[in-house]
Amino acid sequence: MLTSAGPHNQGPGIGASHGFTSIHHVSGDECPSDYFVDRIGRELGALAAVLKGLDTLAFTAGIGEHAGEVRARVCRDAAWLGVALDDEANRRGEPRISKGGRVPSVWVIPTNEELMIARHTLRLICASTASKVGG
Repeated sequence: MLTSAGPHNQGPGIGASHGFTSIHHVSGDECPSDYFVDRIGRELGALAAVLKGLDTLAFTAGIGEHAGEVRARVCRDAAWLGVALDDEANRRGEPRISKGGRVPSVWVIPTNEELMIARHTLRLICASTASKVGG
């Protein structure tokens, strides 16, 4: 998941999911896939144009959390947007991987989709049960 927040938005504005959960889905002879990195760059450029800039770039889920080389290539390609990668922070897998004080800031955000689905399901079940008991 590639998410960006624009300067006029409060929080994530538009998300672009590329539908890949593993680099193996996008790698052919290249590693990481040039197509995949180029596709992220195209979507990021479109988001930046619509939002009139970026405040934050967040890498999430499988590839975003675990593919440092993909993050590095995306950030290098996005230098025209002001993205400045801290290579050491990226290598160590730190939460913030942009150079301090830079806008846009760049983050690696751990996700646990299965846990969120379970929590939402439990909330719906409890709400449904409570409405049946009370009504």
